Amino acid sequence: MTLPGACVWNPRIRGWTVDWRRHYAYLTRLLASGARLTAVVPGVTRHGGDVGRWLTTQRRHWNG
Repeated sequence: MTLPGACVWNPRIRGWTVDWRRHYAYLTRLLASGARLTAVVPGVTRHGGDVGRWLTTQRRHWNG
């Protein structure tokens, strides 16, 4: 059974790699702990991943 809209969030269809999902999870944890989105700039890391650089790349390629 396929849920409505399931393909919209399907990582395989969207091209979201494990690395992409890991950085997304790190970002959500940073924000949940009180970080401001504007403060997450290149060089802000979590568990060795440069979340700020990842976020900058996401913004650059956002077409929504």
